[in-house]
Amino acid sequence: MTTADMTTADWTTAAAQIEAAAMRALRETQG
Repeated sequence: MTTADMTTADWTTAAAQIEAAAMRALRETQG
């Protein structure tokens, strides 16, 4: 899938997954 094929829902899902991963990494680095 290219970015041109992504719908708004796809972008929203991707953003949510990135945010969740970032929060998880942040908690891990803070111990």
